[in-house]
Amino acid sequence: MATQPRNLTQPYDGNNWKFNNVQNIISPSGNAIVISANNSPAAINAALNIDVSGNLNANGLFKLPLSSSTAGAATGSIRFNPTTQNIEFYNGTSWISASAKLTSLTISAGLTSYATITYADSNNNSVGSAVNGGYTIYTFKWNSATTPGTTISGTVTPNFTGTITYLVVAGGGAGGGRAGGGGGAGGLLTGSTSVTTTSYNVQVGQGGLAGTSGNGGVGQNGTSSQFNTIVAAGGGGGGSFDAPYNGQAGGSGGGGNDGENVPSPAAGSGNSPATSPSQGNSGGTGAIGGGYTGGGGGGAGGVGGNSTITLGGAGGVGRAPPNITAGSAIYYAGGGGGGIAYSSQGPGGTGGNGGGGNGGASIVGFAGTNGLGGGGGGGGYAGGSAPSPSNYGGNGGSGVVILRFLSYV
Repeated sequence: MATQPRNLTQPYDGNNWKFNNVQNIISPSGNAIVISANNSPAAINAALNIDVSGNLNANGLFKLPLSSSTAGAATGSIRFNPTTQNIEFYNGTSWISASAKLTSLTISAGLTSYATITYADSNNNSVGSAVNGGYTIYTFKWNSATTPGTTISGTVTPNFTGTITYLVVAGGGAGGGRAGGGGGAGGLLTGSTSVTTTSYNVQVGQGGLAGTSGNGGVGQNGTSSQFNTIVAAGGGGGGSFDAPYNGQAGGSGGGGNDGENVPSPAAGSGNSPATSPSQGNSGGTGAIGGGYTGGGGGGAGGVGGNSTITLGGAGGVGRAPPNITAGSAIYYAGGGGGGIAYSSQGPGGTGGNGGGGNGGASIVGFAGTNGLGGGGGGGGYAGGSAPSPSNYGGNGGSGVVILRFLSYV
């Protein structure tokens, strides 16, 4: 190309100028390259790319490419999608409507160290970042450094007006001591609710703590979890050899004691206080007449099992709500298994699917799983008249709050 500027005023071949082996067209400093036509729109047609290092100014219409395909898209590309009737840009992963807003939550200091953010696409597959038509998922639960007995609380503030799908699971109840009943699972509530750009309370309940003196006593109830006005009740503690004997009411009820000190070892009732739909189920009864076995704690998806003289009651199964987490559904809020005094009798009850702890057989009950709201397993019995840690139940598992919403609105 010549080093001096040249004005191109006449067509070279018909109505088209041809430039062969030209790498750059440069305007003198302070000037612009102007393309004009008298009778029809002027155009530059290029088989490859046209790169502009400065501003691209159009005095007339600027036509975007029409496409609904992702083929050949590079980060920063723009198009008009005739299918959605939207102007869209490509963020390196997916096409996003130019009018769409990336959604998020502002989290208060009390929750920041307990929050994780994950993403799902429109088919609920896990992805590494927000995508058009996909979902952003905030999970609030204990981390590995959380001290047992801690209740997490704070606020979240959406930057959008729309709908949030929630899962709220309370802390599970602890298992009872000495052939004790399994702890009831924390209450489980799930659904959708409308939100605006205001602050909403979030609380993640702790699991109930098992007794650590005497025979362990009745298990402690878990504490409630909350999102806004949606409150799931802590699971009921499992019944014990010691007073007050019976399983406790809660989101799901604790299993009944072994019947040695009371003729009718009652279980705790579930869905207490009552919600609709139900947040949980009742525990199972201990073996009538001193069978030395405790009933299973109730779970969000089923009642706790009654015990027999050869088997601790199984914990009630939890629930696996669909489309809450990315990928396969996860079970939450399983009841704790009932304890059995002597391993020679048989095994302790199996904890319910969803984090329920197994019941002990001559040993301490197993803890419910943190972050799932499972009930703790009932304790076994070490033998003899002296109290022993082998008689103690397992702690209940801490709860969880999960909030899911569209990544772009």
